[in-house]
Amino acid sequence: MNISKIVFLAIFLLVCSIMLTVISLTSKLNILPFQDVLSEYDLQQKALEESYQKELTGLLEYYTDASSSLNDIDDNLMSLTVPNKYQDLHFKLITALEDDNVDLTKEKLSEVVKDYTWLSSILSLFIINNF
Repeated sequence: MNISKIVFLAIFLLVCSIMLTVISLTSKLNILPFQDVLSEYDLQQKALEESYQKELTGLLEYYTDASSSLNDIDDNLMSLTVPNKYQDLHFKLITALEDDNVDLTKEKLSEVVKDYTWLSSILSLFIINNF
């Protein structure tokens, strides 16, 4: 073999091993430059999720008070802007509250309490005070 081919092969193998080492280290240390960058959509969804949680808990706190009537809770729930993450929760709440059977409403709302821990305390109080 020619000496130039041996030197080329040695340099090629050295560069490949350095590249593999750098790639594996950056993935293990989570220092890739694009990992921490969230898209504009992700940031909007995150802000929307936080806003929804605050608004929904505030709304349920208002209706937990014994002096408030549940007549317009559907309209207030429908006026909330719902992020993608909580569309299922929102649908469950609205369908549970539209049901005329009190026992079925309690059962549906109790299922929601199990699924969403951040909502469990205020929703439990809501159920106790209204049904």
